[in-house]
Amino acid sequence: EPGKAARWFKVLITDNKSGKDIVKVTLPISMAKLLAHCAKDKHLHTDKADIDVAAALRGLEEMSPMALLEIVDDDVTVKIWLE
Repeated sequence: EPGKAARWFKVLITDNKSGKDIVKVTLPISMAKLLAHCAKDKHLHTDKADIDVAAALRGLEEMSPMALLEIVDDDVTVKIWLE
């Protein structure tokens, strides 16, 4: 729905051979924000970037529902989206 903010962060990993879901995660973005608030380290550190987790989650919360990532290979399909 255009103009409607996303409320859910979803991940689905499907076995392409059997068609069965291997991993299925549905997490309210508000819960992810709460977990991030409780974390000792408020930044995700990598050798290439320093990510402010709270700011990233605020950004996700402000986005409309959309696909973020879809990877299909011979064995599995990985989908990550906002709903």
